[in-house]
Amino acid sequence: MKKILSLVLSLCLLMSCAAFAEGADVTGDWFGDMYGMLAVLSVYDDATYSLELMGESDEGAWVMEGDILYMDKGTEAEMPLAYDAEACTLTADLGDGMLLVFGREMPVFFTPAEARTDATVEEYAGSWTATFVDFFGMLAPVDAAGMTMTLTIEDTNATMALSMGEEEPDIATIEGAFADGILTLTIPAESELEEDAVFTVKLLADGTMSCEFSMMGMPVIFYLDAVAAEVAPAA
Repeated sequence: MKKILSLVLSLCLLMSCAAFAEGADVTGDWFGDMYGMLAVLSVYDDATYSLELMGESDEGAWVMEGDILYMDKGTEAEMPLAYDAEACTLTADLGDGMLLVFGREMPVFFTPAEARTDATVEEYAGSWTATFVDFFGMLAPVDAAGMTMTLTIEDTNATMALSMGEEEPDIATIEGAFADGILTLTIPAESELEEDAVFTVKLLADGTMSCEFSMMGMPVIFYLDAVAAEVAPAA
């Protein structure tokens, strides 16, 4: 019996060593979410790859060293991707805390609901916090984009806390106007050389909210969820 057990253990050891020597099989298609845009990395068994992102395609060579897949190793375009066998992911560090994570499954992208046209001003009341932001055509969670927005609305007035990358958000109390189911918040310009800052707020069909404004001539849209009111403890 001991000889049989020893033989089985030896075979298992040989098999595990062989698997380790072969390394991970990273060939095939990998899918990533780059600020709401699909990134497709195809790793071919002839040591070449192709990458499609934002309508652009790139090609090159890859090599696996340990748990790192190097794209174009030894060139100015070199990009290492860390392989996680347990999670089955390839992760590229793009710098400044930005990570592009590839997996074997197609990512599920955030899709905003349709705006309502029958909303009443009473439905806007309460506190709202942003979860996603669409800026310059890129859609991302606010945490990944380094942005924040909260709105506290009462009647047609609102208190807004907005951060576009700053450490501390700017806070403003804004008078608004309500018409055709839409709340419009306006911050008057401080001089004749500036334009009013106009925020168009809409309730969406799934109970969320959008807040759109213009920055450098480009639209920025925050998508906000209602913040549940705190329930006072029973006496």
